[in-house]
Amino acid sequence: MQISGRIAVLSVFALAVTLSAGAWWYHYQATKRMADFWGPAAANLLVRGELVDAYRLEPQSPPPASNDFPDWPPPFAKLLEGSAVQHVDLTGAKGLIHLRHALTQDSNYLWDAAQQDAAPPWAFAFRFSDGDDATWILLSDEFDYLGRPTNDDAAIDLLAFRPEVGPVLREYFTDIGLLGDKEAESAAADVGDPSQGAGGE
Repeated sequence: MQISGRIAVLSVFALAVTLSAGAWWYHYQATKRMADFWGPAAANLLVRGELVDAYRLEPQSPPPASNDFPDWPPPFAKLLEGSAVQHVDLTGAKGLIHLRHALTQDSNYLWDAAQQDAAPPWAFAFRFSDGDDATWILLSDEFDYLGRPTNDDAAIDLLAFRPEVGPVLREYFTDIGLLGDKEAESAAADVGDPSQGAGGE
């Protein structure tokens, strides 16, 4: 039986629509909890924000001189123990799309982890922006927590990463120059030191 060109085109179109809908549904399910956690506007900036700025933080560091780093200090600066000591423009950085993916996938977080009483030391701050709209995230020094400043900048909500996410983030930040080689080597040594594990003395 010969199939007409119109039927063939319609069949291909229907298949494309089905596959597209399936991909959309998969992405929706994979990011639903993160979208709820951030809210639509902030979640959209994390995924599609035109500009991305990264800041490396150090405890007890005084604020940088005025205009040294763009858009620093953030509105929640009073909640940080130190301040920024380095700024990297990630807007055109290689691998940025993978960072966005890592930060917004539900499966990268421990949603049922118990909340700790005190905030961890924050080592990195990221600003995702598009025009006048911006959202900030924080990452802990051990890459085990993500922080979200509340809308009134009075507190920071915590979300725990899965253990396997930290080493990936550490490697990426080393590659883009946000984490120095010495810091990376020190962190790697701590991970590999048996005394640092649960069975260490």
